[in-house]
Amino acid sequence: MVQDGTFELFCDPSTSEIRAIRDEPEFALTLNPPLPTYQVHPLQQHPFQQHMKHDDPPVRSSVYYDAEEDGEWVAGGDDFISASVSAFIVDAITSHYYVSGSVQFHTTEMDIYRGARGGDLDGLRTRSPHTSLEGCAAVVTEEWADGAAYQCHLLTAFDDLFIAFLVFRVELDDRQTVTVGLSTTEQPVGDAGDPFSVRYRRSAAKARRSLGLFALIFLDGQTP
Repeated sequence: MVQDGTFELFCDPSTSEIRAIRDEPEFALTLNPPLPTYQVHPLQQHPFQQHMKHDDPPVRSSVYYDAEEDGEWVAGGDDFISASVSAFIVDAITSHYYVSGSVQFHTTEMDIYRGARGGDLDGLRTRSPHTSLEGCAAVVTEEWADGAAYQCHLLTAFDDLFIAFLVFRVELDDRQTVTVGLSTTEQPVGDAGDPFSVRYRRSAAKARRSLGLFALIFLDGQTP
């Protein structure tokens, strides 16, 4: 991983093992890992399996960027499963920017009942894990070791003037509440007390396009 948003994979010729970021055994990726069943019916397929792309399968990893120590990529964290190898790569690139502190992110979050407004929010987050929202450059869908489900929709391209993305997160112990977040590196305008959508207008405009009517709740504060 380097600063310009590129990514490197390695293949061990003796074992055909795929490694990410560093050509070391502990950075190996597990392709097509066993998928957890705690959030789906025992007779149903896991969404990652149901929508699996055979040329871009799910992947399990414990690699993460450690900003608190030496500011480098390390292995040995909690396992997480990405819906595809490409999703893992996009997550690694965006995580580097977000966690490293190389750029400043501004974030707003809201906890919302998944069935609000007739289930519009539920419809956005229960589609194929590979389907990004309208106008988004990429989507990352993952499950963490603690059972939390996470989806990130990249609102901008990597060569844009700023980075912005929408996040949906659901915890294992509360599947009815969705934490919705918007993060951006856009430079703010106006006063510190202005609403987020006023201070970060271009990011809010992109989020509105992707969220549709649900933006009225998340960005404008309407009652769910």
